[in-house]
Amino acid sequence: MQIRFLTVDGFNLIRRIFEARQPSRPEDVASVVDAAKGSLQRAIDRFSPTHAAVVLEDHDRTWRHLLYRDYKANRSPTPGLLLGHLDRFAGAFRDLGVTICKVASY
Repeated sequence: MQIRFLTVDGFNLIRRIFEARQPSRPEDVASVVDAAKGSLQRAIDRFSPTHAAVVLEDHDRTWRHLLYRDYKANRSPTPGLLLGHLDRFAGAFRDLGVTICKVASY
């Protein structure tokens, strides 16, 4: 059997959909979760992986900040509305049978 591994930058996927939809209330985040889950499902359907993982980065200071103090200095901060719902996205991805990979401070 040939192994096909799908790896997804989860926060990149989530943030792009979040910014496109621009929810303003917590109850609006459900549509973003559904859209992200649907996008991941389409990737699974298209590539038929034997294994799949979504990598979610930690949003605290990481080792990258220690090496380069200006890391992400010019990026706008992640909206609190999004940060408060990251567990919902992870749960939706798990519902598809996808492994969530997250390492603290990485």
